[in-house]
Amino acid sequence: MDRKDTAITLNEITSIDHLSYVLTELRNQESSDSALAYALDAQLQVLSIINSPKLSISFYDLMLDSLKTAIQRAGNQQEKEEYRRCAAIMTNSMVFFFDARLYWEKNTWNEQGIALLKNACNLVADSSTVLIAKTTKTPVVNNGLGNRMFYSLTSNTNGFFDDLIDWFIKGFRIDKYRSEFHNFLLQLFEKQERYRDIYGRQVLLCELIYRYKDTLAPLAGDKRAGLKRLLPNFRQRVSFLSVVVYPLLIGAIILLIGGIIFVIFNWFSGDKWLELFGKTVLFYPLFSFHFFLLNCNTLVKIGSIIVLLVLLLIATLFGNKYFTYIADRYFTEIAKLY
Repeated sequence: MDRKDTAITLNEITSIDHLSYVLTELRNQESSDSALAYALDAQLQVLSIINSPKLSISFYDLMLDSLKTAIQRAGNQQEKEEYRRCAAIMTNSMVFFFDARLYWEKNTWNEQGIALLKNACNLVADSSTVLIAKTTKTPVVNNGLGNRMFYSLTSNTNGFFDDLIDWFIKGFRIDKYRSEFHNFLLQLFEKQERYRDIYGRQVLLCELIYRYKDTLAPLAGDKRAGLKRLLPNFRQRVSFLSVVVYPLLIGAIILLIGGIIFVIFNWFSGDKWLELFGKTVLFYPLFSFHFFLLNCNTLVKIGSIIVLLVLLLIATLFGNKYFTYIADRYFTEIAKLY
């Protein structure tokens, strides 16, 4: 494909499928084991995932594998850095496209939504034209390719945006897509920790992680194992709360739950409950408290239930705050790797 053919072909491209076809043709012209062939294959995986109705991390895995091989087969250190830069651009454009698509779903034909999705299409087009220029060894410009891809996506009622016309389940669909997007990001950032040698030092990826870490931290759960791996000297903070308050709080909750179960069963089963379960190892150590609660008046029993609910709420709030803190530190340390 010479310079003239490249210009003509790029001017004719109007969709992601057409762009995929051009990249496939260029890849087939390359030696099958060349670094550039694998880089083109990685870009094809990016196009596959953004053109798919569902977010799947498997496409990213294939992209990462192709980029790893491209970097390994690069002729010199400068070429390796070029492919690492391409890897960062591909990853950033892919995530930006998903985010723009989520905003578009919530605000169809909103001015900002249009601008975001157009920018996302332009980023994908730019990362593709960089490889096209490297393959054809001629200067290549975007020349409106991103805008044409945008109009193709938004006008295709039988493809990528077919569900946009289904207004009755729009809210459910958006929530589902948001959940898929966040889950995708969680897996993506964990992989970026494991395979950081492929990317090298990339500001784009550092900023990408910082951009989403506040959103993901409350969803990520306990990341202590990952943080200890990233920071060998990391130690869980020992404080008055963790040493004294938390054990007492957990003990009180267990005691109250056992007591309330005892009272409920006694209300419905009377002495039969004692005959069946009273001598079991599970309940015997708590009997003194159970009988104390059982002999209290109704007001005390109701008050105990209220105290239990308050303690559960406090434990939940402290637990969520702690896990969010650990996850936030975890993502921060991954970002520092780049």
